[in-house]
Amino acid sequence: MSSIERRVLASGKVSWRAHYRTSDGRLRNKSFALKRDAERFLSNVDGSKTAGTFVDPSRARVTVGDMAAQWLAGKVNLKPTTRARYEDVLRTHILPSWDRVALGRVEHGAIQAWVADLAARGLAGASVRKAHGILSGVLALAIKDRRLSANPAAGMNLPRLNATRRRYLTAVQVEHLADAADQGRVALLVLSYCGLRWSELARPPGQQCRLAPTSPRHHCGSHGGQRWTVGVGNAQES
Repeated sequence: MSSIERRVLASGKVSWRAHYRTSDGRLRNKSFALKRDAERFLSNVDGSKTAGTFVDPSRARVTVGDMAAQWLAGKVNLKPTTRARYEDVLRTHILPSWDRVALGRVEHGAIQAWVADLAARGLAGASVRKAHGILSGVLALAIKDRRLSANPAAGMNLPRLNATRRRYLTAVQVEHLADAADQGRVALLVLSYCGLRWSELARPPGQQCRLAPTSPRHHCGSHGGQRWTVGVGNAQES
């Protein structure tokens, strides 16, 4: 049962305290300078309870950084290289701005300003969209965890993808490049004509990467500059 209490502060000013219960029966309260603001707040609380979208404000005190760690830990189906890429985006573009911000204080306008700042700093459109997508995913988890009622990252104005025309070498140009590569001639020819990526050709000394009969291809890759992993190619994931 919700109610409003009139209170007189030590300064002589009047405040209005709204009392309400959460979905699990816990008593909560919030103070307002104006009675109509307290009434509007309780109306929203009662409406959200009826609609089943009520979120206890105390649950929104968790920071974006903590929520991001939970989000990444739950991505159990990621390849190591993809996980490393997500970690890099979080560390480089998201956490510097949002790490210590409480979920309940994340606003649509602030996210839009952050997106605009990333673009203004010269980040490619695809990279800005990737950073926004990860932040949106973190906030979507907060909704599932009943810490937010809506995703403030929804409906953003995102930069366009930079469509770049791919250029391909002719066979003659490949031969000229291979001749100039000296000891790298064989590797360059394999990369050019066999469709391999560098991470699939390069491998640690003494390690062999074999094609599995049920997989289009396997590759050896590295991330973080040190750790090597073996994973399936993109065709296997599609």
